[in-house]
Amino acid sequence: MFSVWNTHHIALVTDSISAELTLSAERAESGDVASAEAHARRAKDIWDSHRVYFESVLRHTEFDTVCEDFYNVEEKLLDGDEAKVALYANHAVEHLKAVADMEKVRIGTIF
Repeated sequence: MFSVWNTHHIALVTDSISAELTLSAERAESGDVASAEAHARRAKDIWDSHRVYFESVLRHTEFDTVCEDFYNVEEKLLDGDEAKVALYANHAVEHLKAVADMEKVRIGTIF
């Protein structure tokens, strides 16, 4: 039963983070850096509020990859490189989708 809840929870959280990162990428591409930064910060805040949970349920490589994606987004925001903000935010969204997909319960993972 925990694995079903776990899968659902990961999907909800990663979807929320992905939505904020997608908005960040869109705002960066349109040149609205302040809004891009605000959405990226919200995404990072959601991630950080679940950090201990993710550290305990995700593989270290997936956890580290998402952390690195956040670092890259923040770095490019500070550099004022809107194109790279969008690129790294979209990378993070793809990694989060992969994390959620890996954690789905499948017949092969039960038996």
